[in-house]
Amino acid sequence: MRAAVEAEAQKRGYRNTEHLLTSPPDQWRPEIPVSEIRPLHLEKAAKLQRAFAGTLVRMNDISLASGEIERAGLAEYRAVFGQAISARHWRRLLERILERDGGAEDFSRLEIYLDESAFNKPAPSVPTPSADQVDEHLRPLKEIIASFADPFKPSTREKDYLWIHSIETLDFMTQEGLSRKQAKTAVLAFLVNRAPFLAANSIALKWAFERKFRAWVKAGRVLSAITDKRSTQSGNRRSPALSEADKLALEARSLLCGGRIAQAWRELLREGKLSREITEYYRANPSRKSYVPLKVLGAVKHEVKMLDDIHHGPKRARLNGAYIERDPSGEFSGDWQQGDDLTACVYYFDQGEEGLQIVRSQVLLMIDVRSLYALGFVLTGTPSYSAFHIRNLISCVHDQYGLPRRGWYFENGSWRARIVTGRKDEVGWAETEMGLRGLGLEFRHARLARAKVVENVMGAIQNRMEGEPGYCGRIERLDGFERMEQHKRLVLSGKAAPEEFFMSRAEWFQRLDAILRDYNSDPQQGKYCQGLSPRDAYERFSGPAGLVRLPQNCRYLLANHRIKVQVGRNGICFRHGKQSYAYRNEQTGALKGRTVLAWFNPEFPEILHVTDVKFGSAFSVERVHPIPAMSATDEDISAALAKNAQHDAYAKALYKAIVPEFSDHFMRRRFKPVLVDRPEYSALGEAMKQNQERMVNATRKHERLDSDVLQKARRLGFSAYGMARDPERASRGLDLMEAAERLHAGASRRQDAEVES
Repeated sequence: MRAAVEAEAQKRGYRNTEHLLTSPPDQWRPEIPVSEIRPLHLEKAAKLQRAFAGTLVRMNDISLASGEIERAGLAEYRAVFGQAISARHWRRLLERILERDGGAEDFSRLEIYLDESAFNKPAPSVPTPSADQVDEHLRPLKEIIASFADPFKPSTREKDYLWIHSIETLDFMTQEGLSRKQAKTAVLAFLVNRAPFLAANSIALKWAFERKFRAWVKAGRVLSAITDKRSTQSGNRRSPALSEADKLALEARSLLCGGRIAQAWRELLREGKLSREITEYYRANPSRKSYVPLKVLGAVKHEVKMLDDIHHGPKRARLNGAYIERDPSGEFSGDWQQGDDLTACVYYFDQGEEGLQIVRSQVLLMIDVRSLYALGFVLTGTPSYSAFHIRNLISCVHDQYGLPRRGWYFENGSWRARIVTGRKDEVGWAETEMGLRGLGLEFRHARLARAKVVENVMGAIQNRMEGEPGYCGRIERLDGFERMEQHKRLVLSGKAAPEEFFMSRAEWFQRLDAILRDYNSDPQQGKYCQGLSPRDAYERFSGPAGLVRLPQNCRYLLANHRIKVQVGRNGICFRHGKQSYAYRNEQTGALKGRTVLAWFNPEFPEILHVTDVKFGSAFSVERVHPIPAMSATDEDISAALAKNAQHDAYAKALYKAIVPEFSDHFMRRRFKPVLVDRPEYSALGEAMKQNQERMVNATRKHERLDSDVLQKARRLGFSAYGMARDPERASRGLDLMEAAERLHAGASRRQDAEVES
């Protein structure tokens, strides 16, 4: 309170608070004596005094709230004046009364209740001009309108000329003794009657005249202040129009700049590639680097966006272009099955032959097209998949749900592979290869990703993968989970156990199965499920006819792939995709050069079943795997040579069977008998033959002895090259090594017996 009083003392010009409180307040006086105020204002002041009498008394009652005082005052004002006012106006009247009283609390003075309008002196009476005087002042305006080329549709310049002379006429009439109101009324009446083309109606013309008159006075009565400047200052009219050539150049450069119009506009201005009008008008160095005039931007931005899709390629243009709406109501559940590949958003660990691996594998998913029901999946175990995985997916879904009534709806790529759909050759489909088309089913392929309803299903499944151990995001390169890379480094370096951050392959398989079950039981909106869960929709829209599931003795029609192949020198060899397969044993060797039917099972490619072209003489042969190029062990090489020997055994046995007949018949027929006249030649030849046989036998005996010594020495773990080529030392060393082996074998048996006991 003290601070408020001090501020008021400074505001009123007192020395301090004490000076303000001890000095009597200055009494407010009206500008003119009360005796000169008109009775109308005095009567209104008396009513206001009665309306605020109760309020001025209640103000000293501290038990009343300000709201209560205000509500009572508004009611008293309405009772005295017969009409209500707003609370804001009531407070303004109260503040005026208190300010005029000045703290004296002498509320009996009538002058403090007077309105401001009561102090206005009455204006001197102005004589009303005659009609002839008004017509004389308005005659120049009539002449101006008559001089227009078209008095009903004047040009903008003619309208400006009329506005200027109308305002000058108003100014001249006030100087001649007419009041401004009289002059303005006369000029406006003339313009409304004789110049309606200046505005849409009389009210708009009045406002336009007032606006122009004020601008004329404010500018110092300069004529240019009231002219119409829209033709020279309008942005749409001021800048030059963008020509068709400039527009095409800007659109082409924007496409080359990746759709960035600002960069294209800046480069074209700098290079002078636009028209002269555009280059001269627009600045090449605007305040902002990305500035593009709104007129230019609006002319090209929509075209650039449309052309950008075509510029990227026809596929993107089709994806972002018009599309076909599909109505699923005419189909039944089980009619069509659709599959697609999904790169899982989760890493898992796998302990295989190559050691510990952190794998983000592919998941192949099969759904029912009508109900979006997830039928099954295949986990590849590798970052990629092949046609064999697709064939396995078809087989797995068949085993549980059966074959679709009409066929499959796949994408392109591996889903068009011949191992899936079967292939044709020059002999004809029925005689060459058993594919799924042979079962009377169709294969259709989507042209665009939008045509595959399985995409939405995979999105819903990916949503359920978030939060799983090893989650890396849908697009790992963009999502960028830094902790995931750190976890992978820790596990692969052996500093952390894989179970700490990742699931195993078996755990991830079980989790995927649980995610699909959760999706199938979750209600889905849209035209396919219509608020039902995929499982319920699959049952609701299944249709009257059931699905076909092949019996076990005919399942080979689905799982096997029949190929007509010719047996070559390396056995039965064929290729599917990037993978080569080879099969050979003693039975394939007997069929070299002949054409057979190879029954290939993608689910188990290790065994190949073979028949002749008439489906007879069936046998099975194991697959021969290639051996490492440089790191093959002796066992690998021996096994491979054994397979080769089996394949070549038939030809060797056949040759041995015909050698006697070949020698007896052919050799006798080829040479003439030799007649030796001298007996010493025969004796010498016989002696030489015996010596050669004796030496060859001795050499072979030494070679066998050296081989035995080297093998036994290698098994015992020491070098025996000093014994080689020395029969005596080799024989003695061989006896010693055999004795050492017997001692070692005896010690091993005793140790085993001790271990058992």
